[in-house]
Amino acid sequence: MKNIGIIAAWIASVLLVGWFLFFFTQPVRNEILRRSINRLLIENGESGRLLVFPTRVSATGVWWTVSDTDERAVMFAIMDGGVPVPCIAFVNGADIEVKPLNNYAKTVYKRLSKGFIDIYIRRIEKEIKDKT
Repeated sequence: MKNIGIIAAWIASVLLVGWFLFFFTQPVRNEILRRSINRLLIENGESGRLLVFPTRVSATGVWWTVSDTDERAVMFAIMDGGVPVPCIAFVNGADIEVKPLNNYAKTVYKRLSKGFIDIYIRRIEKEIKDKT
């Protein structure tokens, strides 16, 4: 019985340390994500729409404020055959513009049906309505 208690305490401590690392490194992970997305936006000619800081994390993705505009952006992944395809949606009022972030995403995005992308747009619209 003593051995089971020691093993249970060890497992609990590993989970607790993992949770603390996950919780306390959120600002660092957000900054790394922001820099990556901004680099990709600059490469894609979208240097006027750089992300400033995260506003919230939702079921769809991470919401950001966009520099020098009233737009918001949500970074999310479209799943294609079990592979995440990184995309960003710029939201300005009721207007939602979805863009792929890298070359692989552009290739996959071209062959996705409009209806498949509309599913993600409806999710974003629902989050906008729930937020306001």
